[in-house]
Amino acid sequence: MSAVPALGLREQLEQACPDRFALLRVVVEEARRVDARAYLVGGPVRDLLLGQALFGDLDIVLSDELPRIARRAAQRLSGRVLLRPRFLTATIMAGDTRLDLSRARRETYPRPGALPEVRKAALEDDLLRRDFSINAMALPLDTRAGRSLLDPSGALADLRARRIRVLHPESFRDDPTRLFRAARYSARLGFRFAPETSQLLRDAIATNALRTLSRDRIRHEIEKVLEESDAARGVLELERQGLLAAVSPGWRGGTETRAALRRLSSAQPSPPWPEAGQQEVRAASSLRALFLDTRSGARTRALSALGLRGRRADNVDQDLRELPRLRRALERGPAPGKLDALLDGVGEPMLLLLYCATRPAGARCVKRYASSIRHRPSPIDGHAARALGLAGPAIGRLLSAARQRSLDGGPVEGAWLRRWLARQRAMR
Repeated sequence: MSAVPALGLREQLEQACPDRFALLRVVVEEARRVDARAYLVGGPVRDLLLGQALFGDLDIVLSDELPRIARRAAQRLSGRVLLRPRFLTATIMAGDTRLDLSRARRETYPRPGALPEVRKAALEDDLLRRDFSINAMALPLDTRAGRSLLDPSGALADLRARRIRVLHPESFRDDPTRLFRAARYSARLGFRFAPETSQLLRDAIATNALRTLSRDRIRHEIEKVLEESDAARGVLELERQGLLAAVSPGWRGGTETRAALRRLSSAQPSPPWPEAGQQEVRAASSLRALFLDTRSGARTRALSALGLRGRRADNVDQDLRELPRLRRALERGPAPGKLDALLDGVGEPMLLLLYCATRPAGARCVKRYASSIRHRPSPIDGHAARALGLAGPAIGRLLSAARQRSLDGGPVEGAWLRRWLARQRAMR
């Protein structure tokens, strides 16, 4: 194993996340009381060595006594603990902070794509069961557990070479979600695949390894790509490796998709209007962006391949069918009233997609509508509409028409109301 001093990395960890480090201290102290050892493992160790911000949760491996340590630590932290005996894992939740613990373990896969069966093992076995070498290092959190970083697979050499390497030939077949993870890490870190890993990835796709995964698991992995700070690079890597087409033939992550995702990423730190900053809105808009380069029939098949059916799939498909018409209308720069009529009723994810997938003039119209126009009240309220003998949906139509007229500077007075009512009667 490579000898990298752990002390400096522990100091970096404390500086990077002081709140979570306080929780780690409690876990380390409880482990020491029962003569167990605690290690930080996986992605956080990799990111500390790369000098990058820590991405995601901190994962702690214990040499023994997982349930006892987790319960005592949660009690001291006035938190909650969730134990999963089947997988030898536990989660401590203290306030807004979450800590994932596991017992050092070995895993076997009863069949390709199945969830693993685990049993207790030594720390080195735990590290060597992981997905890629760069995630197979352990940082001792207590000097009694060792003073050097543990690297049984040669991960440090792969980090220096900026290389992604699987740890055994059956890795992608055992767990095909690693195919998506490989693409995600390659995009995020700017690393290339080791030649043998690249060949194993191609072989796994060619032999339909993805068919052993459920649709929900595939969708979950693709959603993780969309959550990256540069989702466009992740989708480009999925496209390069042929993963989108492997999920569903005809699904493409082309230039229009990537351009929209880049704009979504750039809009995230400072949303163009408040609702656009909501996580669920960004996620739904990103999902729609994934299909901008995919034709209608292939899009329907891809939505099904992700386990999306019924209303949710219909909403995505309908939005993307409407997109060309709405973009053309927006790029003509409609007056405020016509803009309100055009976008009234368009859902929040679609508004954000329009903002990110339309030329600048159209994007400015969307922002104007979403941030101000749609919040303008109608000069007529429901009581006045009912006084005119209207009921049901007709009330909403009058309020919308009156608001749109007032947005364009037109008076909403008796003559206009009589004309509007006459048109409504003529349409019955």
